[in-house]
Amino acid sequence: WAASFLYVICGAMRLARFNLKRSIHDRRYFVGMPIPAAACILASIVYAHPARPDVSLERYLGLPLLFLVVLISFLMVSRIRYRSFKDLDLKTRRSYLYLLVPAAILVLVTLNPQAMLLVGGFLYLISGVLPRRAALGRGDALSDRIDAAARAGGVGSDDGR
Repeated sequence: WAASFLYVICGAMRLARFNLKRSIHDRRYFVGMPIPAAACILASIVYAHPARPDVSLERYLGLPLLFLVVLISFLMVSRIRYRSFKDLDLKTRRSYLYLLVPAAILVLVTLNPQAMLLVGGFLYLISGVLPRRAALGRGDALSDRIDAAARAGGVGSDDGR
């Protein structure tokens, strides 16, 4: 029950930080994992495994699930940036080939929704950590300015002060 309480408290802290944050921020990213994404990851696990696990497997599943709930809780209040997709431009004309990827994803979700939603949730969880490390070498100018301001505690810091 402590991990569930931690999840709720971290969700409340994330909402409080979101309501108190400064006006200058990069709209392309959420700071910390969004609460709906965190909830979807946990719900997709339940959806993928609706039946109660075998008694022999139950003790092996408890600890990893507990770790996952704690990890997701801390990711919600972390400073790790997750893509918001607010800059996704659907109005620009593109080749019909750009429709193949979303169509293929839709087909995969339709064929096996439980597995694909679980995979999609975990890919989003991982997406906040991995590209951030790769972007350090590239040097995104706006991201660098926002990160510098956040470290200095100035405008653009998302610390809720």
